[in-house]
Amino acid sequence: MQKTIIEKKELSNRKLASTGGLTPDEKLALLAAIVESSEDAIVSKTLDGIITSWNSGAERMFGYTPAEIIGLPITILIPFDRLDEEPKIIEQLKKGERVDHFETRRRTKEGRLIDISLTISPVRDSDGNIIGASKIARDITHIKALERRKDDFIHMASHELKTPITSIKGYMQLASQIISGKEFEPLRQEFPHLDVSMKAVNKQVDKMISLISELLDLSRIEFGKLQITRSEFNLEEMVQETIRDLRPTTTRHEISFESSFSGDVSADRDRLSQALINLLTNAIKYSPEAGQVEVKLRSEENFAEISVRDYGIGIEPKDHRLIFERFFRVEGKNEKTFPGFGIGLYVTAEIIELHGGQIQVESDKGKGARFTIRIPISDKLK
Repeated sequence: MQKTIIEKKELSNRKLASTGGLTPDEKLALLAAIVESSEDAIVSKTLDGIITSWNSGAERMFGYTPAEIIGLPITILIPFDRLDEEPKIIEQLKKGERVDHFETRRRTKEGRLIDISLTISPVRDSDGNIIGASKIARDITHIKALERRKDDFIHMASHELKTPITSIKGYMQLASQIISGKEFEPLRQEFPHLDVSMKAVNKQVDKMISLISELLDLSRIEFGKLQITRSEFNLEEMVQETIRDLRPTTTRHEISFESSFSGDVSADRDRLSQALINLLTNAIKYSPEAGQVEVKLRSEENFAEISVRDYGIGIEPKDHRLIFERFFRVEGKNEKTFPGFGIGLYVTAEIIELHGGQIQVESDKGKGARFTIRIPISDKLK
């Protein structure tokens, strides 16, 4: 009997040790203290959206005391134009899925709108059934305000820079035409590299114009103002024209084109050409030792598919998803030698998404890359 008592005591001690030496009641008390002292709003609700708990962080953030809000629907916090978010969240929770870092806006007791980041987890009973949800809300109003000011600055700076750069481009073209005349033959003989220098300056000006355009597009994306204007056009002709315009910019690369697609698509011709230019310029830039870039156009089910293949430095699989994020730059000693701000692929992905299309990359380190964009073909054009 004494041995049995000792064994039970040892078992109890081991259980306490596995929980940090705390009893279940002490653990609950500690958890409650953590929740209550959190700066974040921590709220629980039923699957019907009725608030069942409300910590001090929630009171500070939204202005309601627990007595005022417990028992009321969570929709009291949701602006009218975002009421459709709640049913979607509930459906996701019923499947046992978390909602991580969902950025949205909510309304305080005073009617003020605040930007918040939500993390929502399903709450289960002892049998594992989902009976409610736990929400953690973090106020990101200050962060979003800083982002908006930054975007305002980018938009303003881009506009202010575009006018003088465009003027410089025009004057450079005029100067190139003037010095190509017979009367400037002595000048060209005295400065044999003048023509090369003029072309180099023009190339740098073109790079500046491209960068400013990308910054403007970035600003439009952040404000939700990047738009497409659809028209019907021959896709093969557009791809050929884009390649033809780009060929003079490189003397080391041959851009080949192969097509098995013929017909029209309904899309924004200029924006689609811009996306293709971004892919082609990247293919050229990141394959300095390879002389071949391959462009292929074909139809795949209900999509028109354009692929751009290079034989350059390649991209590690771990970075495939990240390269489409804004300002992302692949790390590595080789990559650091290439200029850029990580905007082009982000803008390209946004353009393709606005078309209801898809973009993907196939690549590995040192083995080149193939970028593929897919654009839906409307029913009437198939």
